[in-house]
Amino acid sequence: MRTKRKLTLGQLGIWAIIIMVTLWVIFPLYWALITSFKIPYDALRLSFIPFLQFQPTLANWQEELGLAGREIRRGMLNSFLIASGATLIACSLGTLAGYGLARFRYHPWWNKDMAIWFLSQRFLP
Repeated sequence: MRTKRKLTLGQLGIWAIIIMVTLWVIFPLYWALITSFKIPYDALRLSFIPFLQFQPTLANWQEELGLAGREIRRGMLNSFLIASGATLIACSLGTLAGYGLARFRYHPWWNKDMAIWFLSQRFLP
């Protein structure tokens, strides 16, 4: 039989921070998705609850992905192909590098230059 754990004030604070950060990250994506289903008038109108008070429409999506949107579809295909190729190359090289580093005998006092180089790469964007 399991006993019920009590939620301490510190744990409650941590969960509150986790929830706030999650909402901070997800809300702009939600807002962009909701705005894509609005007509321009509803998107620019100030209403009391802007993400609930509108008439959803697929007109924007039909316009972009329809017959007039051939350039968009071609651009999306190009982006997908380039991203897939770059991901495949990065995963392949990363796998080989990870295997090599896992087999390497690492001693911080002997390989200071290598350790500094690895750490310096973490600071680059």
